[in-house]
Amino acid sequence: MASAANEVWVNPLGTVTVNGFSSEQPFFADALTKFGIGVQVVRVGSYKAAVEPFTRQSLSPESREQTQVLLANLWRDYRDRVGKSRQLTPQQLQALADAQGFTTATAAKSAKLVDGIAYFDEVVANLKTLTDSQDDKSFRQIDLQDYASRAVRDRRSANTIALVYAEGEIVDGEGSLGEVGGDRLARELREVREDKSVKAVVLRINSPGGSATASEVIWRELSLIKQEKPLVISMGNVTASGGYWIATAGDYIFAEPTTITGSIGVFGLLPNVEQLANNNGINWDVVKTGKFSDLNSVVRPKNPAELATLQQFVNDTYGLFLKKVSESRKLPLDKVETIAQGRVWSGRDAHSLGLVDRLGGLEAALNYAAQRAALADDWRVEEYPNVPQLGELLVNALGGQTQQASRHPLQAQLERLESDLAVLSDLNDPQGVYARLPLIYGLIKAIAPSRF
Repeated sequence: MASAANEVWVNPLGTVTVNGFSSEQPFFADALTKFGIGVQVVRVGSYKAAVEPFTRQSLSPESREQTQVLLANLWRDYRDRVGKSRQLTPQQLQALADAQGFTTATAAKSAKLVDGIAYFDEVVANLKTLTDSQDDKSFRQIDLQDYASRAVRDRRSANTIALVYAEGEIVDGEGSLGEVGGDRLARELREVREDKSVKAVVLRINSPGGSATASEVIWRELSLIKQEKPLVISMGNVTASGGYWIATAGDYIFAEPTTITGSIGVFGLLPNVEQLANNNGINWDVVKTGKFSDLNSVVRPKNPAELATLQQFVNDTYGLFLKKVSESRKLPLDKVETIAQGRVWSGRDAHSLGLVDRLGGLEAALNYAAQRAALADDWRVEEYPNVPQLGELLVNALGGQTQQASRHPLQAQLERLESDLAVLSDLNDPQGVYARLPLIYGLIKAIAPSRF
């Protein structure tokens, strides 16, 4: 972000970090075994690594490969963008990253990562000069909220482009804050479709996927919209697995070069607590009227017949996913199979593979939707559901009005571990089948520009 500015200044005791990207993956298989929790898996896709933290002690070769390729693509984009802004070659930035990872203020200036070294008051004095300010205390400036409100398109029009947000894990039902509830979003999409003033729809997706059932519910409502008005997809930081499932309903798909996308695969995670209970003196017995009456039991492992049934269901779901991608992207089914397999791609690679139509951000998607609806310049944007204004988002992103105390690295690692384990609470698909990105999403999202 800083590299995009005209000038970059750093405190005399400050440092600048340019050290590349990495992804650390926790594995819980030994811990689950230790506590007596069994896990069985049914999945399709050799790259579908979302289940690996619960079944392995290290990355599979396939998972390591796709993560390495993804990080390399993101890092290449970083070097290109920062290098262009700071007039440095990608090779120079790589050399800086490999030398020591971070630089002192003096070294950062010598390396052209910053333009000057100064204290805060000196920066303020410089800004006063630049803005020709007569204020003794500070420089001429505008409140962030006011700036945001003036920067937003101010149009009065009877023609509306609905900007619908799908942000977070896709879950069955209504969902909670930070989740995409399948039923809730489907209801909002119906309202948009039935609103005659809405001439086009842009769906902004920032989701690693989740419940396959919820994804299909959302996809159906989107397909109904497409029959009546233009539907454009705008991919944010991540549109993978279930997120990409719903994206296939669109007429046209935009993505950022660094959007994490793809992960076209399906899995079922089948935990059981039999050993844990037995270790604590708890046992179960069962009476049933059919061979599969207790198929959903979590107090025993699944038997071979049950695993075969569930595997077939996962296979069928995967087949449906491939069919949607093939029809939506007008790609042969055999080609889709080769680029699916649960593998994640960068937005740039997804574009070259045909999974995305054009590289571009939200503004480009809105303008394209207006073009498709033949609205010229006579349109306005209405957001669904109501979201914070740009100024509020920027304030929150920049830390708000308060500064958080620095955390010990161990505390940060424990918080990440807690967050990774919390994923289990989102696995609420009624069939137990998911199209979700692996846990690496939680570790990568901090470096991407913004799960099935």
